[in-house]
Amino acid sequence: MKRFCHAILACGVFAAIVAAVSCTKDATGGGGGGYDGEPEVNHDMDGILRRNYLWNEEYATLSPDFGLPYDEFLGDVLMRMKTNDLDKKFRNGRWQLYSNIQRLSPVSRTALSADIDSQFPKEPVYGFGAVSLAIISYTDAGKETGQYGFAVMAVYPDSPMARAGLGRGTIINQVDGQWITAGNLNAVYSKLLAPNGAATLSVADNQGGFGVSEHKLTAELIYENPVLYHDVLEYGEHKIGYLVYASFDAAFDGELLDALQAFKDAGINDLILDLRLNGGGYVMSSRMLASCIAGARCEGQVFQYYRYNDTRMASPEMMAAETGQAYDESKGRFYEEFIYGDYRGADLRGYALNLPRLYVIVSSGTASASEAVVNGLRGIGLEVVLVGQKTNGKNVGMEGVCLEDGAYEYLFMPVSFQGYNARLETVDPNGLAPDALKADWNNGYEEFGSLDDDCLEYAVTSITGQSVRSSEPAAQRRPGVRLVEGLSLPEISCRPEGMILLPPDAVRKD
Repeated sequence: MKRFCHAILACGVFAAIVAAVSCTKDATGGGGGGYDGEPEVNHDMDGILRRNYLWNEEYATLSPDFGLPYDEFLGDVLMRMKTNDLDKKFRNGRWQLYSNIQRLSPVSRTALSADIDSQFPKEPVYGFGAVSLAIISYTDAGKETGQYGFAVMAVYPDSPMARAGLGRGTIINQVDGQWITAGNLNAVYSKLLAPNGAATLSVADNQGGFGVSEHKLTAELIYENPVLYHDVLEYGEHKIGYLVYASFDAAFDGELLDALQAFKDAGINDLILDLRLNGGGYVMSSRMLASCIAGARCEGQVFQYYRYNDTRMASPEMMAAETGQAYDESKGRFYEEFIYGDYRGADLRGYALNLPRLYVIVSSGTASASEAVVNGLRGIGLEVVLVGQKTNGKNVGMEGVCLEDGAYEYLFMPVSFQGYNARLETVDPNGLAPDALKADWNNGYEEFGSLDDDCLEYAVTSITGQSVRSSEPAAQRRPGVRLVEGLSLPEISCRPEGMILLPPDAVRKD
């Protein structure tokens, strides 16, 4: 059984609600049967893929193995395909799909029945407050010691970690008295990002070497507010807004608008948008942010064009009703405009910053809806300067479908469309190249707002025309620590990621 999801897309890995590590599967890989023991959900996925998958034509030629567990079925069939190279990518040392399916937790099932008037309820999750962690290794005279740690890339406001003084740049090298090694990396990572209930950990941290400071942390229900930091930097006539935003999570659109209102009240004339930890989320939230940045110049302009598979594109009237999008016959694409007016009861004209340019700090983790903001603004001629590393290159998105098999509920997110800006330019699948190549890691992570951060320092210097660099390089302050890249860790994020479209009744204002 299937139905389109509405307000439930509040938490997820590649837009899924519950991280894979928190899901348990039964022996058959699915709850219900009804197909000679084959998981019912596999047949539901097959039907949706045949209709909605962006590469459904090749998919229809395959013979899926319906007897596989649900979480193996999708990867098995889609990895065999040749034409779905925008879904199937080699990342972090292995082939991965953006399309995904997750079994929902009891908390998520509660969100399924949420009244549409509440639209996007904030769902608390148990956690210590880490947004993201990076693996580091310790060296002695340039040689590896065999000891590892996790560098904190960000923490959520008002979380146990934040209250303990642990934040961006903190290096954790012990958990519950155990040193972190190659043998326990995955287990410790999962424990830090997805604790089992109200767990208590003894965490040791340092800033290089093996000196430690112990902290007792107890996991608690927290709201993962993606507005991690915002401030106004003033240099003479320059008033620069700086916003660190971790996910286009519509449940926290109010917090995002509050930050934009603070910028407007301060009279900023430049904005540095930090999306280096932002893997995407809801298209509606990305349209909202882009509209507020551009202001009046975006009125009546196309934010994004959409291409679905050929079967769906052949029925414009049906698709217009299904998606709520208009159809441009001359372009052969569906589209959505910027929002210069009402957005879920808020008049965005009151938040318009009317900026002539935008600086965006990016990384390989900047993806999907984040890249759509950059691409959409460039599509209407607004100057966007990228600082950091090449982005992810995800120019496709999903429509969520809820599945039920009698015992479980699932969220299925197959890639179903490709996005383009007003100039019909899509994001390069190899990623958006930065205008200024700058490292995020310099023997450590600098605190948000610190001008010792190479990315922020470059943007501020470019805007003001004056050097604001610290006299002491960060590399001299943290010897013996090296960032480890290329290792694959469990996917545990509980932030909406990807480029998620919702059916029109899920986003209407009653």
